[in-house]
Amino acid sequence: MGHFLLYHTPLWYLIQSFWRDEAFSVIFAQMPLWEIIQKTTVEPPLYYFLLHFWIKIFGTSEIAARSLSFVAVIIACIVLAEWAHKIFKDKFFSLYMSLFFLCNPMILYYAFEVRTYGFFILFTVLSLFFYHEKKWGWYRIATICGIYTHFYFGVVPLIQGIHYGILHRQQIFRKVKHIPVFIQSFFRDPMGVSYIIIALAISPMFVRFLTVSSVFKSSWFYPVDFHLIKSVLGNMFIGYEGTPWYLWPYTAYLSILLFVLFIVALKDKTHRSLTGLLFFLISIPLTLVIGVSFIKPFFVNRYLIPVSVAEVLLTIFALSSLKPKALQRTIAIVFLVAVCVFDMWFSDKHNKLDIRTPVSTINAIKKPSDFIYVDDPIVFMETLYYTKDTSKFRYYNPTHQPFPWFIGDTIVKKEHMTDVIPVYPIKAYIVGKDGSVSVVSEAPYKNP
Repeated sequence: MGHFLLYHTPLWYLIQSFWRDEAFSVIFAQMPLWEIIQKTTVEPPLYYFLLHFWIKIFGTSEIAARSLSFVAVIIACIVLAEWAHKIFKDKFFSLYMSLFFLCNPMILYYAFEVRTYGFFILFTVLSLFFYHEKKWGWYRIATICGIYTHFYFGVVPLIQGIHYGILHRQQIFRKVKHIPVFIQSFFRDPMGVSYIIIALAISPMFVRFLTVSSVFKSSWFYPVDFHLIKSVLGNMFIGYEGTPWYLWPYTAYLSILLFVLFIVALKDKTHRSLTGLLFFLISIPLTLVIGVSFIKPFFVNRYLIPVSVAEVLLTIFALSSLKPKALQRTIAIVFLVAVCVFDMWFSDKHNKLDIRTPVSTINAIKKPSDFIYVDDPIVFMETLYYTKDTSKFRYYNPTHQPFPWFIGDTIVKKEHMTDVIPVYPIKAYIVGKDGSVSVVSEAPYKNP
């Protein structure tokens, strides 16, 4: 039973080997705070600050480091339970909203990753909640924190601004005829003031981003195609990125089902303002990012986590609008059971490359003078993390290729690089990009 729970349920996300971005997060977060600020490039620093203090208290193991993101998502679920109670005045949906949210495959997967996404989720929920409740001070704090967590968070206040403008379009059109009156009212309007405060607060980070934006000339983003477009709603809901390959037709069908549910939610006049906001948060970012990605690829499903958040919430609004109540709750429970069953099935399809096992084996058998090499940047971070004696770790790069920025060149040091193989009896254990290990050494030179 214990083996099943650990390896065939979402608990597997908590205990498996770090992948490269997670290993980078842990290594980077251990730097002094001033160095984190100095070396942050296209990623905002807030998450690394939080992780810096978290690992000082709880350590750098997989479970300890991943728990920080899980705590963030649990806080988001608590907020959603309170929000649902305000919206539905119903104990069932107060509990259901937080449970369905937590069990969503996309949300659950990133709740156990040592990356920014747990807090990306939290600040998205907080920003939406405070915006809806018109708690403007807390809204500004949540939104600023969100942007300092991930650059793509900017889609959230963008959509909120569009939504706010539509809600107040009559007043805006009336005032825009008189520019001085419009400007004066903008500086008094709570959303206008929020935009000003947010813009001022993020301006240092925005300037920093502009200074390093040239790195995007080289990128790992994949181009989009019609295959993705017809499946994107389903992909965003379950966190599907192409593995296993045979799910593509099913995510296309799921996309149709979700679209129908979204229409059902929008037809209910009771919560139309909020469901309209959620629909905008799904449709506009996907349209913009996918559209731009036909020219310059920028689509990554986890970067658009606010879309997934909105999909989950809009699905709940669709379920809550069903009548009669017995049918509503039956279908809601069926949906919850369905996502839980999918979570169980999908967990071992979300395997990260196991670098922990081969490197741990090398650590146990290598002599103190031996080295651990990698010959591909793709496994640099996790191999460095799992190497016991990091002074004996090297990236074997005989052609002197520059280290890719998007893998984390900010923590690569000169002493990590080498273009030579050690001379026997010293050996180099080379960890390949597929997790394989080979042992090499140069023959000693003998005078003829």
